[in-house]
Amino acid sequence: TKWQGRADTPGEAPAVIREAFRQLNTGRRRPVLFEMAPDIMKAEGEVALLDPATDYDDPDPDPDLIEQAAAMLGAAENPAIFVGGGIFGAEAELKALAETVQAPVFMSPQGLGAIDYRDPLAQNLRAGNEMWPKIDVALVVGTRFFHQLTDWGGMGDGKMIRVDIDPVQSVGMAKPDIHLVTTAKKALAALAERVQRHNISRPSRADELNELKARVDKEFTDWVKPQHEFATAIRNVLPEDGFVTFGVTQLGFYSWYTFPTYLPRTNIQPGYQGTLGYAFPTALGVQVANPSRKSVCVIGDGGFMFGVQELATAMQHDIGLVTIVFNDGAFGNVRRYQRTTFNERFIASDLRNPDFMKLADAFGMRGYSTDKPAGLQAALEEAFKSDEPALIEVKVGEMPNPFKYFARKKVR
Repeated sequence: TKWQGRADTPGEAPAVIREAFRQLNTGRRRPVLFEMAPDIMKAEGEVALLDPATDYDDPDPDPDLIEQAAAMLGAAENPAIFVGGGIFGAEAELKALAETVQAPVFMSPQGLGAIDYRDPLAQNLRAGNEMWPKIDVALVVGTRFFHQLTDWGGMGDGKMIRVDIDPVQSVGMAKPDIHLVTTAKKALAALAERVQRHNISRPSRADELNELKARVDKEFTDWVKPQHEFATAIRNVLPEDGFVTFGVTQLGFYSWYTFPTYLPRTNIQPGYQGTLGYAFPTALGVQVANPSRKSVCVIGDGGFMFGVQELATAMQHDIGLVTIVFNDGAFGNVRRYQRTTFNERFIASDLRNPDFMKLADAFGMRGYSTDKPAGLQAALEEAFKSDEPALIEVKVGEMPNPFKYFARKKVR
C-alpha cells in the first residue's frame, strides 16, 4: 500500500481517515490502508467530525520544461502520443493536443477508451509497433511504457517526453529527454496551449491513419480469427456505454490490441502483473457502481474458478452482471508456453472443471452454453433482456497466439 494509518482511539479516526483520502487522491493513485482494532471500534469517546480534504496538492508542471516540450512536439515530423491508465481525467486535453499536432494516440490496455476507437487518431499497440521506427518524438503520458522500451527496442534516435505523477517509476527504465512530474490534465492542457506557437503546418492524417488501423486490424484478426469472432459477438450486443471487464485469458489478450472501446473507463483490464482471477469479482463491483448500465465479464475457466463462489454474491444482491466463461479445460496461455518453449513438458496446466450449467442452476442463475460466436451473441442478447445475473459458457479449443504481433522480435 502507498500509505498506512492507524487510529488508537475513537477521536483519532476522523483525522486519519481524512489523511487516507488525501493520500489516495494525490500523487500516483494507489491503495492506502486504514487500521483500527476491534476494541477501538467498540470504544466510545469524543469525536469531532471533519470536512473532507480538498488540499489535493499535485504539482504544477515546470513552465520552462513545458515550453521545451511544446517546441519539441511542434517541430516533430512524426510525433506520437502513448497513454496508459494515468490518462483518465484528461481526455479532452489529450484530444485537443493530438488534433493540433496530428499525433496518433496509442493506448495501452489500461488506457483503452481515452479516445473513441472510431477516431482516426485512436490507434492500438499493433499499429504502434509498426510505426515505431518512424516516430521522432514520443509523448508518454501516464503509462509504464514497458513494452516499447523492452520488446520494441527503446527509442533509438527518437526523443521522449515523459509525463507522470510518479517521479521514480517514470525514469526507472529509461531517462526521458524531458521529464514532467505532474498530472496528465495539467501537462496536456499546458502543452495544447503552448504548442500552437511552435507547430509546423499539419495536414489531416485521417486517411493515412484509418488505412493503417484497418490494415493492421485485418492482419491481426485474420491471425486470431476465433478470438476476433467471439469478441465481435460481444461488441455487437454491448451498448456503447456498456462495461467489459477482461480477465487474464485468450479474449483478454486479444482485447489489448483491437477490441473497439468508445468511452473512457469502460474497458476494465487487470494490471500488468496479470492477476489470474481478477475479472469476476472486479466486474461485480463495476456493475454495482453502475447499476443502470450493461456490464459483462470475460474470463477463462481457470481464472473464473479462483472466485467462483462469488456467484452467491451476485444472486444474493441481485447484481445483473453477465459473466462469459471461455472453457478450454486448461490454463490455456500456460499450456501454450509449455508446448512451445518447454518441449511439451506439461505440468499443472490441465483443469478439471465442474459442469458450469449445473453450477449456474445450483445457484438459481440463468445459464447458457454454446461453442459458436453466433450462439454467444444470441445468449448475451437474451441475458441482457432479463436484467438478472447470468452465466454464459463458451466451449473452445486452443486459440492462436496473439503475441506474435506484439513484440518486434519474432514470437512463435
